[in-house]
Amino acid sequence: MILRKFKKEDAPIILGWIKSKTDLRKWSADRYRDYPATSDEMAQLYAPDNMTPLTAEDKNGNIIAHIAIRIPDIAKPQAVRLGFVIVDDSLRGKGYGKELILQTIEYARKNLNATSISLGVFKNNPPALHCYESAGFRKTGVETYNIDGEIWEDIEMEFINSRKFILAPFQE
Repeated sequence: MILRKFKKEDAPIILGWIKSKTDLRKWSADRYRDYPATSDEMAQLYAPDNMTPLTAEDKNGNIIAHIAIRIPDIAKPQAVRLGFVIVDDSLRGKGYGKELILQTIEYARKNLNATSISLGVFKNNPPALHCYESAGFRKTGVETYNIDGEIWEDIEMEFINSRKFILAPFQE
C-alpha cells in the first residue's frame, strides 16, 4: 500500500464504495448533506488548510483506501484527528484498514509533527472499532450524535501504541 495526496479525481471511486445512507453516516457522520455524496462536496470538505486527505493505492496503482487527517485546533497543530477512513468494500477484512491507519499515523508524525492522534467511531460500526483497536487506539470516552433523527453513540479513541512502525512509501 502506498499513500499519496488525494486528488479530486479519486472522489467518484471512493464515494462508490458507500452503498447506502447508513454507510455514508457511519463514514462521515453528518458532514455530507445527503446520500449519495458528490465529488464536489468531498472537494469542499477537503479545501480548508487544516485538512490533509490521503488516498492509498496498491502496487498496480489501483485506489484501495482513503483517509483524512484534520487539525481540529490550529493553536495545537500537533494534535491531529483521523477521519473519513474507508477501504474498497471488495477488499475489507484483509488488513488494509489497519495498514492504512498505521501508515497514516507515521505520515502524521513525520510530516505534521503529530504527537497526539485521535478519532471517533460509531458503536454501530464494530469492524471499524476492531480495526482501530488492533492498530493501537484505545477508548477514551463516548459522545452521542443525532444522526438523521436517531441517537448514535460515538466512541472517542486515542492512539496510545508507542511501537515504532516502518514508514511506507509516500508519493507526492
